[in-house]
Amino acid sequence: MIHVDLPPPAAPALGQVLANSRDAIIFADEGLRVKLFNPAAELMFGYGSDKAAGLGVSDLLPCLSADRLPVLLQTGDMATDAAGTASHLVDLTAVRADKSRIPVRANITRATENGATSYILSVRDMTETLAASSRLERLGRLYVMRTRLRQIFRQTSGRQDVLAAACHALVTHSDFRMCWIGWHMPETGALVVVAEAGVEQRYLVGLDVSVDDVPNGRGPSGTAFREERPVIVPDLQHDPNSLPWRAKAQAAGLHSSSAFPIRMQGKVCGTLNVYSDTVAAFQTEEVALLTEVAADMSAELDVFAEAERRDNAEAIARRERQFSDALVQSVQGLYFLFTEHGKFLRWNHAFEVVSGYSADEIAGMQPEDFFPIEERDRLRSNVAAVFEGGQAAMDATLLHKNGTRIAHFFTGQRVMFQGMHCLIGVGNDITDLRLAQSALIESEARQRTTLDGIQESCQLIGFDGQYKYLNDAASVLNRR
Repeated sequence: MIHVDLPPPAAPALGQVLANSRDAIIFADEGLRVKLFNPAAELMFGYGSDKAAGLGVSDLLPCLSADRLPVLLQTGDMATDAAGTASHLVDLTAVRADKSRIPVRANITRATENGATSYILSVRDMTETLAASSRLERLGRLYVMRTRLRQIFRQTSGRQDVLAAACHALVTHSDFRMCWIGWHMPETGALVVVAEAGVEQRYLVGLDVSVDDVPNGRGPSGTAFREERPVIVPDLQHDPNSLPWRAKAQAAGLHSSSAFPIRMQGKVCGTLNVYSDTVAAFQTEEVALLTEVAADMSAELDVFAEAERRDNAEAIARRERQFSDALVQSVQGLYFLFTEHGKFLRWNHAFEVVSGYSADEIAGMQPEDFFPIEERDRLRSNVAAVFEGGQAAMDATLLHKNGTRIAHFFTGQRVMFQGMHCLIGVGNDITDLRLAQSALIESEARQRTTLDGIQESCQLIGFDGQYKYLNDAASVLNRR
């Protein structure tokens, strides 16, 4: 420490304060020549006691020259006490003995006694404080970015929008230099760039990253995917696993990187990859926040995956309904499906045409409403037989809305439909069949009358050798 003459009572106390102070203390005369330099000042500025004596304050703090200091003390916040002592707090840049520069905050006090002016400077190194402040500011921007990104995610309309929004936000609202999303291609085992942002996108041209345990898969992206964990590379130029991309990173000015797994429905499907132009840019807070960003992305991807699954299921169900409807409408005759309680669930257009009732009317009707009163007991018996035994068939008369009766042959089968026991049935118009049968019976009767009346023997023998018909003459002949 440089020593100056101090009043005897004050010397021990002041000397102790100066020796123990963590701030650099400089006493300077009116000409701004250093008169006292405490140990903290020696450490801060790199000058020993012998070198500091007689130095100009401007050698240490270039802004504090003899002509500029009075002006400085007249600006900004300044306090002056009754004794005429004025103090001023100012942020400056200090120059050390090795010519390196550090940010400092100086409290400059001007004292006047017996017409003589002196200056006392208390100087504090602000390097760590400013670094901490800068870090807090950077983290604050990151948290704001994450909040904004969540809002953006709610407005996205698909997977690609989510990925692109994440890359854009991470670069635009933070100090990160580049970001890209790698999506896994199972058929090749590669991570393919599907979204990117940043000024160094040329780094991504021809990028070859694998998820397998091979040289181009042991970098941060491949490892994060394979091991399902965040991977941080503090220094890309000295990381052996980053060798395949070292030249690209150096050319792009990228010095540190991080990779985070992205999941969809619980399975890793890609990686979020973030780069910085400074070494060791990804500390605990950054890693935690980016892990949360990757989790937010995964949650949004799950939403879209579920929506896609639901849309696919609905599309399949829609195609199946269309096929089923086409099949129902192609049925020859009537088609219908109703529950155990007789509520119609489905029917074809032919059922509406033949019955004369509209779809809205059929929806509110019971099966027995389509049959004459005298046939309804038999209908109920056959319907019960279907639900008990599985199937049944019957001839019945379908009653048209206008009262017309149409003969049909109905078959019914018990089925499960949408968790309910139902009867699926088909009805075919047998009016023509009945007319044909009646005509055949009449024809046979006429032929039998004709054959019975002739005198010659007439016999009909089946392929089994049995007689099918004998007229009267043949019967007499056979009795002989």
